[in-house]
Amino acid sequence: MAALNDPINLDNLPWLPHELVQFAAAWRHWRGGQLLPRRNLLKLDDITSLLPRVMVLEMLSPDEALLRLVGTSYFEMFGVELTGLNFIDLAGPENRQVRSQRLWAMATLPCGSYMATADPNPTRIGNIIHSLTLPMLPAISGKPMQFFAVTFGTVPADLIDKYGLEMVESRADEFSYVDIGAGVPDGPEY
Repeated sequence: MAALNDPINLDNLPWLPHELVQFAAAWRHWRGGQLLPRRNLLKLDDITSLLPRVMVLEMLSPDEALLRLVGTSYFEMFGVELTGLNFIDLAGPENRQVRSQRLWAMATLPCGSYMATADPNPTRIGNIIHSLTLPMLPAISGKPMQFFAVTFGTVPADLIDKYGLEMVESRADEFSYVDIGAGVPDGPEY
């Protein structure tokens, strides 16, 4: 897994691909004056064009992040249905503990994350894949924290470009927590 980079403030994201900036703006709108939005306040009309690239994770425990919803573009790119799988188990064995610690830290604080990595597809040299993950309270109090993640490259992807699951397993080149107003995790560099 990538080393922890400096935290990013949610209000300072204009350098990201416009799709991620659009997602962050919608998320801020949904939360209104609260720290976090509730899932029932989400308006899909705000992110219709992003839905093929949305993942929804539910943090059931420090070792289980269930993929509740995975946009259609992921199936088209990876050739595998990811919905229902544990996102932590999809990491390679050497990366699972860090993935678990980061997600659990994000769920308990709460905060978001930003990740970036070079596109491993040799036909897309120079493309950087960016992912923004933001927390959302479930519609029903007492249920586990959820995360909405959106991933886009700096160069629009042609869905004929295929990737293996090793991309889901691998580590990002960059990782930063995103401060949504509650700070970011302290402690060990994970």
